[in-house]
Amino acid sequence: MILKHLENELDRIFGPFSEEKTAILNAAKKDIDSMTSVASGDDVLKILNIFNEVFQKRSRVMTKKVVNKYKEILKHFSLDDIKVAMENAKDDEFHSENNHKYCTVEYFSRLEQIDKWTNVSKEDKKKEGFVMPKFNVRG
Repeated sequence: MILKHLENELDRIFGPFSEEKTAILNAAKKDIDSMTSVASGDDVLKILNIFNEVFQKRSRVMTKKVVNKYKEILKHFSLDDIKVAMENAKDDEFHSENNHKYCTVEYFSRLEQIDKWTNVSKEDKKKEGFVMPKFNVRG
């Protein structure tokens, strides 16, 4: 729909057979394709499946707000990154002690949580004396 309006305007400005019109339309199509391929509905469904697999839960739905947050996250992180973040959070002592009740689909839809949990490496956790950093602690 948007491309059709753009094409009509470019016809009016440049004429129906101009090279400028073709170049602009091709660039617009490429941009739209890259935006829609970044996060499809299938990717969001895969995230839900990854979450259920990692935490042995049976979540079935996400709100539109959460879906949109995941679409934003997928612009910066891959599905593998999201899985690593979930696995790292699952291994965390705090979450383990609380039976992972704070580990929800919504919790991982926050960009700062994915960033935080992807940066905790398994090698760090194996080091003797390693203490999970306390994030967002009010002093």
